[in-house]
Amino acid sequence: MQVQRAVPTDAEDIAELDLLLFDREALGPSSFRQELTIGWGMVLRHEGALIGYVLVRPGVLHDLTRLGVHPDWRRRGLGGDLFQAALTHHPGPMMLFVRKYNETALRMYQQAGFQ
Repeated sequence: MQVQRAVPTDAEDIAELDLLLFDREALGPSSFRQELTIGWGMVLRHEGALIGYVLVRPGVLHDLTRLGVHPDWRRRGLGGDLFQAALTHHPGPMMLFVRKYNETALRMYQQAGFQ
């Protein structure tokens, strides 16, 4: 497995995984290119295939804009690892948005101290 800094050329792969994960709420490649140009991200790959990503828009109040892990790779702590990488690279206040029906994400964020 490889964890590396995301770059704008990762936008197509991120958009493809985002569509799988978020369906109608998915963002397109141009949105991810823009996010990676103005923000920060990490990608997680296995044998070249994208299996996870996290994106943060840095600021006085950092904004975790997206975090996703491929369904085949869930329940291995990878989402938590990506989340911790975001917190490590962006110390200080951070906000995020999560749907109330996403119980797994809610638990992960609550365990990290978010309310």
